[in-house]
Amino acid sequence: MITILLLPTEQYKHSVNLISSKLADKAPLNTIQTYVDLDNDGYAEEISHFSTAINSCAIKISTKNNILLGQWNFNGTCTPETSELMIFDFDNNGIEDVFTIYNRSDSVFIGGLNPEIDSYNLFEDVFLDRIFFNRDTIHFSTYMQSHDMDNDGYKDVVIALSAGYSEQPRRFIIWNPISNTVKRSESTGIFIGRFSIADIDNDGTSEIIPMLGSYENISESSGIPYNDWYKWFTIYNHELKPEFEPINLGKGNGITSPYLFWQEGRPTLLIMDFNKKAEQRYRFHLYDWNSRELTPWIPDVNLIGELKFLEFQTSRGRRLLIVDQDGYINVLNLAELKFDKNIHTDCKMQRVKVMNINNDSLPELIFSNDKNQICIYSNNFEDHSHIQLPEGHKNLYFSYKHVDSTQRHLIVQEGHNISEYTYEPHPGYQYLVFLIYFSVYLGYVLTIWVIMFGQSRYLKRRYLQEKLIAELKLKSIRNQMDPHFTFNAVNAIASAIFKEDKQNAYSYFSKFSKLIRSTMLYSDRMTRVLDEELDFTLKYLEIEKFRFREKFEYEVKVDDGVNLNMEVPRMIIQAFAESSINNGLMHRIESGLLLIKVYDGVDHLIIEFIDNGVGIERSKELNKDKAFKSAQVMEEFISIFNEFNKSKIQCKMYDVMVDGEVSGTRVDVKIPFNIQLSFH
Repeated sequence: MITILLLPTEQYKHSVNLISSKLADKAPLNTIQTYVDLDNDGYAEEISHFSTAINSCAIKISTKNNILLGQWNFNGTCTPETSELMIFDFDNNGIEDVFTIYNRSDSVFIGGLNPEIDSYNLFEDVFLDRIFFNRDTIHFSTYMQSHDMDNDGYKDVVIALSAGYSEQPRRFIIWNPISNTVKRSESTGIFIGRFSIADIDNDGTSEIIPMLGSYENISESSGIPYNDWYKWFTIYNHELKPEFEPINLGKGNGITSPYLFWQEGRPTLLIMDFNKKAEQRYRFHLYDWNSRELTPWIPDVNLIGELKFLEFQTSRGRRLLIVDQDGYINVLNLAELKFDKNIHTDCKMQRVKVMNINNDSLPELIFSNDKNQICIYSNNFEDHSHIQLPEGHKNLYFSYKHVDSTQRHLIVQEGHNISEYTYEPHPGYQYLVFLIYFSVYLGYVLTIWVIMFGQSRYLKRRYLQEKLIAELKLKSIRNQMDPHFTFNAVNAIASAIFKEDKQNAYSYFSKFSKLIRSTMLYSDRMTRVLDEELDFTLKYLEIEKFRFREKFEYEVKVDDGVNLNMEVPRMIIQAFAESSINNGLMHRIESGLLLIKVYDGVDHLIIEFIDNGVGIERSKELNKDKAFKSAQVMEEFISIFNEFNKSKIQCKMYDVMVDGEVSGTRVDVKIPFNIQLSFH
């Protein structure tokens, strides 16, 4: 994961550099300039599209060296709504041809040119349709695409022509430049916007998938089919007939935009249904092409602003961008109908466009914002850069320009001003790549070294701990089966047998054998339940009492609420009981007493040992090196348990004082309820 996060291929950092700035050609005439490689030599020609001083539609083309190829004039007017150029090689001769739409009075025409033939109009006044007047005004818009609709090997021009306030006509038109024939669909009340073309049903012919508008400007009583007071959805076939009866999506002022995708090989259309007068402005539908069923779709993000929909290619496949002009970019995976990511740009977004401006494998998202900037998002939206604009900028138009076969420049037209930019990685990018790779390598080396060093220390520590645990186990066995205790116990039992005290001899021999059995049974364990520890200690005390006869008494008190199934360190009670007997009580002649109390504290099990022996210091003098041997073994046990736990076992040993004199020894042991007694 660290490597993935550090790889520079996932963190492209680009810079935007201004190359040149100039006025548009024919600047006073509201020129739109585009750049297209017309002769396929790897360099783009400059194409200026404008209306002349006498209101004639004109196209002017210059080479990369500003050499004029020519100017072509057409007998008609082009408007912003019809200024889109269509550029494609209609006769497959390797040279791109340029087509424009213009009108003369109420007639709409298409014209074309071959850039190799100076000022000669290859096509002119190809009649498309007649626009109705509305109060002596002509108003219409057009959108064009090139596509081979009749499968003759040559591309046709598909045109969506829609009258505005003049109501009619609103239809699709296909012009075949090879045969110079025009085919028209039936005119309806539906306003036709941009469209896509695809063979949806895989029958070898293409369908047209249009965006349809309802702007409420055709009278409901006009008799025109599919009135634009209602929102509609339909698809046109290659014969310009609806594939199915247009579906009425309800009354309202807005648009319906379908987007084609495939789910498990089945063609499906996601329909965005916008009604600007409704409380719920956006609704979404899914149309299954095979079953012809329309069902609602509810997105898992809140889409309520002014939305724009754009198709976008990412490294993971095709996506649909749902852009909220308030600054949100929602990336929808059409195949799964789930949002991959949601990006907040923290600004208002205008003029949003998808273009590949640096000729790499993926496009960029470009838009202007309310901070007087042009923003560019690239590398699956991981990187972004911006261009600062002057205050009051307007009429922005984005395009790109081929400067050679591998490089493109971004063209920004703002009114009459045209600026050219490069969009590329920072100059120090290669050094950054080296630094990142070296850092990753160094990080791996250091990480591996730290792991190996830590493992070495851990294994060494674990070995020492296991060795210590093994030694403690042996010590505990030796301590519980102390040779003196064993020898004396056997002698005491033998003495009873010799005196023919068979009942006592048998009873204590049985207890002694159980002690040996318990010692062997738990020899490989560090813990046992409290009940078994108490039982072992009682048997031990009974045998010691049998040995010493009247020398001491003992008493074990266990509160009723104590959990006898609680795990405790093995021999923690027996060891301190033995210590009391061997170090304190054995030095008394008679009337010795050992009291053991077991009860629950707030968060500990508490075990108290109180004897009336000779005390700690006197015991050390009398027993010398053997003093408190079993207690010392137990303290080593406790230190091992405490090493593995935050909650520690506490053990405190001190003299019992009465009237300023030592009258015995007390040991307090506290075992936390939540202690971890396993070392695995």
